[in-house]
Amino acid sequence: MALNWFVSLLRILHCVILGKDTGLGLVFAFMEVGVTLWAIFSLLQPTTDAMQLPAIARIDTTQAAAKYGRSALDATARARIQRKLSAAMTDLRLHRDSALSLRALCDHIRENPHYVSQVLNQDLATSFHDFVNRQRIDDAKVALRSSPERPILEIALDVGFNSKSTFNAAFRAHAGMTPSEYRRPQAASPLP
Repeated sequence: MALNWFVSLLRILHCVILGKDTGLGLVFAFMEVGVTLWAIFSLLQPTTDAMQLPAIARIDTTQAAAKYGRSALDATARARIQRKLSAAMTDLRLHRDSALSLRALCDHIRENPHYVSQVLNQDLATSFHDFVNRQRIDDAKVALRSSPERPILEIALDVGFNSKSTFNAAFRAHAGMTPSEYRRPQAASPLP
């Protein structure tokens, strides 16, 4: 790419100095150099804070409260849904199903998906995927501590992830380190 735009720049200089090839080739050469310089300039620009995304997308509770201001879901119903969500994850361990969807979870706990989504966003300040991944990562942490000889891929698949790369990305987002880094200090210290 660098050589290509440099050749185009030389062609432009040649045409300007010698006055030859004033046709369509010159227009394309100018465009090519311009686009290349714009791309290089864009890549070198520092990213602003507004463009950077946090590792885990947290839901703004005030924004969620405004969004659900007219919802028919009262505090009692929201507490009931929270209890059902907790039971579905801790007792039934539904998060270990790699194909778990919001609809499947709602069918299992017999709640409206819109209401479950509201509880997750408004009360727990998280999204469905982050909620499920948090449960999976918590299970993975226990497995990494209790079974240091177990392969990380096996643990990832066991807790509900489909691949090691997805597991590593989610683990880093939630724990601030990779599973291997998390396991390293755990192997050095004895289990309680």
